[in-house]
Amino acid sequence: MSGAPLVPNLSALLGAEVANDLVKLAGGLGALAALPSTAIRHLGESSDDGDGTDAKFRVGVLLRAPLVSSVAREFRGKAASKVSNKARLAATVDASGSNPDGSFGEQVRNELAVAFEEMQAPPPGREEKPLAVPKALEKKQRAGVKLQRVNAKFKETLLERKAEVIQFGVDVDKQQDALLTSRDVLAAAHASKFEEEAKQKRIADNGGRPRTKDTSSVGIGSKRQASDDDLLD
Repeated sequence: MSGAPLVPNLSALLGAEVANDLVKLAGGLGALAALPSTAIRHLGESSDDGDGTDAKFRVGVLLRAPLVSSVAREFRGKAASKVSNKARLAATVDASGSNPDGSFGEQVRNELAVAFEEMQAPPPGREEKPLAVPKALEKKQRAGVKLQRVNAKFKETLLERKAEVIQFGVDVDKQQDALLTSRDVLAAAHASKFEEEAKQKRIADNGGRPRTKDTSSVGIGSKRQASDDDLLD
């Protein structure tokens, strides 16, 4: 235990006994400060340990440090890695002779204790999100031109609605005849409308002039026929 006072920060971080063992295993304080953190983690590692703890976690004497031993078993490997990083810094501070009161080691130990508590804390529960407020009155949105054309194409006509209405006191045959007559009238009106549209389109294609039949050849033929008749007379 004589080496513990020489490493006040390392002793405050790991405990005097573990700090003394690390210095002995490394071959001195300067050699310990020069080692990487992974090597410090495995100092004193033994594969023939009775309970197999060191062999499983591959941790040396750091496993006996209060910071590591107080952590749950499944988190000790991760805790040993963090402690080995800070142990190298504490050994460097002790080798330089700064902070002889061990305040750096105590500060690092407190920070690691808080970090290990957070690491072992259970994960937060699933947050229940409230349901969205339903829309009481949804405003009807205007559809596009294409959809309006489709709806107009398959929209029920006035004649179809009348066909579904039965008038009481009127003969059914007469009702059907009236509907058929109305349908024929509407069909004729639509046909005339389409013919008029086609005619206007032909006029537009002809430069705004209506098409006329070419009667020049007919006139010449009739004149020739008349002259032949005169000669025969």
